[in-house]
Amino acid sequence: MKKFLLSILLFLVLLVAGVIVLFLIPVDRKYAYDFLSKGGCKGRPPWIYQRIFEDTTNIDIAFIGTSHTMCAVNDEWMQKLIFDSTGKSISCRNLSFCGYGRDYDYVVIKDLIEHKKVKALVLEIREEEPQLGHLAFPYISSTQDLFKAPKYFNRSYLPAIYKAFIFRLQYLRELFTHEDIKHKTDISTSPFGFNGTNASADENELRKNMVRAQKREKNKISVIENALNAPSLFYVKKISKLAKSKQVKLFFLYLPAYSGQADRKEIEATYSSLGKIISPEEKVLQDKINWADNQHLNLRGAEKISQQLVSAVDSI
Repeated sequence: MKKFLLSILLFLVLLVAGVIVLFLIPVDRKYAYDFLSKGGCKGRPPWIYQRIFEDTTNIDIAFIGTSHTMCAVNDEWMQKLIFDSTGKSISCRNLSFCGYGRDYDYVVIKDLIEHKKVKALVLEIREEEPQLGHLAFPYISSTQDLFKAPKYFNRSYLPAIYKAFIFRLQYLRELFTHEDIKHKTDISTSPFGFNGTNASADENELRKNMVRAQKREKNKISVIENALNAPSLFYVKKISKLAKSKQVKLFFLYLPAYSGQADRKEIEATYSSLGKIISPEEKVLQDKINWADNQHLNLRGAEKISQQLVSAVDSI
């Protein structure tokens, strides 16, 4: 019996040691970004990797957010407009990616600031903070960032560690078996990341989403909401601190859904101490003609948002 227990103990020790070693092995950054392309979003992560790590062009103004920003910020048009109006060559890049999660935003911004001399960072905010981590975070995060993630009220903490473990096992297997570890996908050849659409929103759908949003807002309990928002705000504050340490100007671009019900005073209270807030004109957000669907602006809306952004960031 004693020998059996010792065997179990030895097995557990070796298992724990193996897990520790696995998390100590750094994952190649290109592999991590390429792996994310399996999740879709038009091969966006490998394109972001190229812009940050391989493209020698500097990024003066970077836009980080979700598909809201991807569809609303015309970085190519902004860059041209800034040059035409001021004569300044200001490089603008829309590095947004599908999905919600401040943990992912933080990791990408760390990579960006480490490899580019960014002058201004424009971070998307919406009517509420995401209450779960980004699905991409376990694959793109370092071991340190993974385990230092907020633990209280963070429902994504343990699932992220599990997914990161499986991901690292796959990476190690492909590394030692010399398999083709590049998860190839079609990557845009354009240096710009705007992904606009000519679509027009269905007015009935917009109304239905507005009614649903109003019902959700009525059912919210502020104490619970504040607790669940805490992990995301933890990363927003880290991003603000990182930007300040690198002398990068931080802006927050407010891009709610059409049905967004946020109190502007609450937005100000949450973010104004961390960076300058850029709020689109209310008439732009309320005009149905500017929307492709409940979540995304169309080309008409993007032109109006991008025009306002040029005025807001011209001080850099």
